[in-house]
Amino acid sequence: MYEWNAALAAACFEAFHYVEVIVRNAVDREMRTYYSEAQRLIPWFLLPIVGKHQATFSESIEKVRRRLRDQNRERETRDQIIAGVDFGFWTALLHSENEELWRHALYKAFPYSSGKRKDVVAVLEALRIFRNRLAHHDSLLG
Repeated sequence: MYEWNAALAAACFEAFHYVEVIVRNAVDREMRTYYSEAQRLIPWFLLPIVGKHQATFSESIEKVRRRLRDQNRERETRDQIIAGVDFGFWTALLHSENEELWRHALYKAFPYSSGKRKDVVAVLEALRIFRNRLAHHDSLLG
């Protein structure tokens, strides 16, 4: 059973890798557009955008920036920062307190969804929980 669980977890991790990259890139693309990043020349994730959870949001970004600087100052690029934040960061952008952000921009990141924020959040939260189970070597039998 351990071998089966390990093989299944490995296959799921590979699939989840693609899901995470696709979600991250789609959300980033829409946020870049919505916040006119090319014109402002300031990455959207350095702007105050998420209201009451801004401190948590900013700390997630700063944590990644510190880690990249500690590795090599040249690694602290926009793309490395985006790649460095965890899946929970991306799902948190879709929570109810960011409904306006959803209505103006983020719905475009999920063109084949129902268009309802809560439906997208439900799927992504289920995936996040499943991914955490994989990462902590929980049994997949259930």
